[in-house]
Order: sequence, then C-alpha cells, then structure tokens
Amino acid sequence: MANRTYDDALDCLNSLQTKFKTLNERRAAGVVPGPPHYENTLHALNRLGYKPHDLDCLNIVHVAGTKGKGTTSAYVDSILASYKRSHGLPSKIGLFTSPHLVSVRERIRINSLPITTEKFTKYFFEVWDRLDLYNAKEGLGATDKPPYFRFLTLMSFHAFVSEGVDAAVYEVGLGGEYDATNAIAQPAA
Repeated sequence: MANRTYDDALDCLNSLQTKFKTLNERRAAGVVPGPPHYENTLHALNRLGYKPHDLDCLNIVHVAGTKGKGTTSAYVDSILASYKRSHGLPSKIGLFTSPHLVSVRERIRINSLPITTEKFTKYFFEVWDRLDLYNAKEGLGATDKPPYFRFLTLMSFHAFVSEGVDAAVYEVGLGGEYDATNAIAQPAA
C-alpha cells in the first residue's frame, strides 16, 4: 500500500464518477434517487470514525443558494483571511468548492491555497483505506464507496480536521436535500 502516488489517487477518485450513460439509463428506467445524500454522507462519516459534531471545531460557514455560491464562498474566505491578518485568528481557514478548473486540489484549500499533491494523496488514501477497512469488516464489496462529490466532501472534512482548520467555508455542490455538505450539523453561519 505504500508508495501510492497522486496519480493513483486521481485514478481511484475518477473511478467514483457515475457515467453519463448510466445516469441516462437510470432516468429512462424511472429510477429515483435513494435517501438524501446527506444521510449517506452521515453514514460514511461514521464509517470513517467521525460523528457530525466532530466537525463543529471547523466553525463552518455553509454557503447555499441558486447563483453566486462560488463567489460568495471566495468572498467569505477573503474576509476571514483579512481578519486573520489583523487579528491572528482564525489560524487556518479551509475552503471547499466545486467544480475545479484545472486540478481537483483546487476544491480543497487551506489558507487560500490548494492542498499540495502530497497532502491530497495522504488524505485521499486515508479516507479510501478507512472505507475499505469498514467494508471488509461489514462484508461489503471494495467498490461500495461514496460517489465522486461525496467522497471529496468527506475527504475535505478529514483533511480540515487533520490540519487543525479552525474556520471553514463550504459551498453547496448539488443543492437541496441531496447535497453531501448537508451533513454539517452545526454551521456557524
């Protein structure tokens, strides 16, 4: 398991994307989504060893709405960074947004910078391996993993907690009851 690379992490992450053909087949067959994704996210958080209130230390600003979520998230991140420069707090600011423009690392930022390839790889495989371990204990298949966006949401929670982030901004991804970021139990705002 050692010596896994950033490219290995990307290959595994991309395996979690639902193919367009599959989505169209589900729609044509009248398949409706299962339980709200935040419930699945809560279950996956538990599989990783976290409870929803373990995220309270992140003091999350949860940004939702129809238009301007990314811009608003960037503004809040900038305001927190400005406050940090003049007051020294918060010491670490996390930002989780989507989609990315060039690199998936852009989605998970600490102090306005995308996490490094090394940290992305480290946190990716910590989450991946914990899910594999849980799946093996429960007799589930190794492929029983959250889809792409939910996995990245979980990974961001893990990275931010591990890095000691004390203020985080989360942009809603899919929206509504199906958004993985709704697992945030106590947003600060």
